Formats: sequence, C-alpha cells, structure tokens
Amino acid sequence: MPSQGFQLTPEQIAKREARRAKKALEEQQKKEITAIPTADNPNARVLDRPWISCSPQPPRSYTMKVSTWNLLAQCLVRRKLFPTSECLKAREREAMTLNELLMHGQDIMCLQEVDRLEKLVPALENASYGHHYVAGPRKLHGCMIAYRNDRFKIVANEMMEYDNETVRETGEHGISFKTRNIANIVALEDIQHSGKGVIVATTHLFWHPQYFYERTRQTGLLKRRVLQFRDTHGLNAWPCILAGGMNSVPQILFTNLAADFNFSPHDPGYALLVGGTITHEYDQLLVDSSVVHTSAERNLATAPGEATETEDEEEGEDGGEGDTDRVIVNARPAKPSDGLLNSAELQHLYTHSGSPLQSAYDSGIRAFLSGNKGTPIAIFGDRVKWPTTQSGACEPQYTSYTHFWKTTLDYIFTLPPKDVTTQPTIIGLVAPAWAKDMDPGLPQTGACGSDHTSLCAEFVFPE
Repeated sequence: MPSQGFQLTPEQIAKREARRAKKALEEQQKKEITAIPTADNPNARVLDRPWISCSPQPPRSYTMKVSTWNLLAQCLVRRKLFPTSECLKAREREAMTLNELLMHGQDIMCLQEVDRLEKLVPALENASYGHHYVAGPRKLHGCMIAYRNDRFKIVANEMMEYDNETVRETGEHGISFKTRNIANIVALEDIQHSGKGVIVATTHLFWHPQYFYERTRQTGLLKRRVLQFRDTHGLNAWPCILAGGMNSVPQILFTNLAADFNFSPHDPGYALLVGGTITHEYDQLLVDSSVVHTSAERNLATAPGEATETEDEEEGEDGGEGDTDRVIVNARPAKPSDGLLNSAELQHLYTHSGSPLQSAYDSGIRAFLSGNKGTPIAIFGDRVKWPTTQSGACEPQYTSYTHFWKTTLDYIFTLPPKDVTTQPTIIGLVAPAWAKDMDPGLPQTGACGSDHTSLCAEFVFPE
C-alpha cells in the first residue's frame, strides 16, 4: 500500500533543489579557488622577480621568511583611480593575486586591504596557512596575518585602534583626523622550536600625503603598542616584526617624486622608526599638519555595521568631506587644548618605547650591494640620487606604481629580543620590481594584481 507519509509541496521541492544546486556550485567554486595557480596559467602570470642572496646563512641558524603585501581591496577599486589598468574586476585579478601571494614559500604573510575573505581564506587553508584577520570600525577591508600551520600557532592577539590610543597619562588621544585605521598584532609560538616565537604586527596607516603629524603619531604608537604587547605577555625573548603599508617614504624630499599628484612624499615617521631625529624640515612638516579635521571633532552618526562602500572609500582612502590629497581642507589649526603632540613629544614617543627598528630591505640590499658592486637593482637611492650609505637609500625604488602615483610605501621592519642588541641578519629577499616592468601602471595583467608589489625577506635571528 503506498505510503501516506509527509509529502513535500512543489515549492518545497523547488527550494530543496535550489539549495542543492547552490551547494554544488559553491563546492565547485571552492575547488577552483583553492587550486594554487601557476605561471603556466596565463591568467596567473606575474612579474618574475628573482630571489637575491644578501648574506651567508650560518649553520644551525634560526631562520624565518616573512612577506608583506597590500592586496588592493576590491571595495576600493575605482576606474578613475586606475585608468591604465585593464584588470580591475575581481575575477581578472584573482589568479594573479593568489599566485603572487603563495609563490614565495614564506612562513608568515602580513596582508593589508584584505576583503573577499570567502575567496582568500580557502586558498590559504588549502596551502596550509592559518590566519588572523581584523578590520577597523565600519571598514569593509582589514589586515590579516597568515602563518604556516605546521610551524606556528597563535598564543596571543590584539587589535589596536589608532583613534583610541592615548598619548599622555592624562588621557589625551592627540588625533588630528578620525581615520579608523588599525593594527593587527599576534604572538606566534614556533611549534617546531621549543621556546621560540615571534611577535608580528601589520598595519595600513593613514593614506593622506599631507597629514604628516597623524601618520607620525600612528607609527610611533604602533611601535609602543607592539613592545607593550610583548612585555605584557612575557615574551621579551621573542623578536618583533612590523610590516605593512606605512604610507611614508624613507627621508624628507623636497622634489616631486609623484608628479601626477603634485606633492612631495616626505614623512618623518620612517626616520624616527630607524633611529633618526626630527630635523628643522621635519619639524615644519609636523607643525603645518598639526590640525584638527572635522572628523576628529564629532562622533560619527553611523551605527556599527551600517557601512557602505562609498563611506569606506571616502572615510578611509579618499579623505572624505571633499578632501583632496594636495592640501589639508575641512580642518583648523590645533589648539593646546586639543592635546596634539609637539615635535619633542613625538621624538620621545619613539625613543622612550625602545630601540630603533631595522628595515629588512634597506639593510638587506645594502649588504647585497657591498658584495656585488655595480649589480643593477631597483633602489630608492638611484631614483633620488642618494649614496647607498644613506639611511633609506636601499629601500625598493617603488612599492606602489600606478598611473597617478608612484612611490615607496611598504616596509618590513625588525626588532631583536629585549635584551639582545644585535639585529636579525637579512640572508635573502625578493628583488624590487623595475619601473619599466610596471608601466603603464598597476594593476596590470601579466605583472601584478594589486597596485602595490609584494615584499618578502628571510631573516636569521640572533641566538
């Protein structure tokens, strides 16, 4: 006798089949995403940047390979910003992005402008990487630290919001612009080497080229917070790595290095991080940019979770309120009651928090050139006619190269354990890209899926 049990209605059957079809499609897409692309795939081809050896590796040494890369969040892509790029859609950039992301065989990745996690995370997991991701308030993109699962595990983590960091014991924040920028800080224990590990921080600092004060404040607070984090968790025997989009250049330059934007890319933050001082020129930049933007004077009315792509672009990357990158607008000169730091206090913020940092590329390429004189390599110093002995001269010639802006914005910095004075030795790194290979501007098919190039260096840490 036929069963008289529950019978699905035609509508329910249709919904069930739709769910099955959707699941099958998602599984197929996951297989396509997690298949690691190779250079044999024309859609995945990127610039061939050789690995260069900087210093010999001692026997039985403790090494680590670390990369940093600004992925160019899809939510920030606008045709008007990249008029010479023919690969601005996500599907056009995806294979190149995954190829460059995984091609260096690094132990740790520091990633900025990360979105589309549903695409990125499966690819990382398939390649045996774990990850920790954070984003600022109402931001549609964030910062990620990925690490090899067979070598590391997270034992502590923290997100730092620059807008909420105090600069004095009396509680002032000293902000000039409400940026919603953050830093992602993790402690990674090395499960292959008992007692060893590393503190890793990645960040994407405030983008506006004229806000020297705010960017210098953020950089100093990052250094302070990372060392506080290490001390709080009793990990002073571990070295620190700070990597990401610092949005500053190595030294003060009163020359137009990014002519299409008509501004001089000069930030004090780099010099202070590596042990420099605030010169008269730096002081003038800091004084002129010690302002209070309207964003820092009001509480944003938008509730958490109500962000739109337009808001994220305007507030975070294009300034908001009609701001331009050439001048500071919608801001007033700071008053003493606003609590901004003066130049002496900024200098103290850097020196009081700990020893100077070392730039992996500046140090590593300088070591390479000392043993390979005359070897062509794309360095910042050649672009601005500096000797290689000058601090910052051996940074990459460009790390961001588009139709409208061409400059050096990305770095990997290191700091040894607390009671160790010797900096890590850079034994190798991925060569910087040449400008001619990035013309007419990134992103570019066959070159790079982002407007930034990736950096990767291998360290030997002092025992």
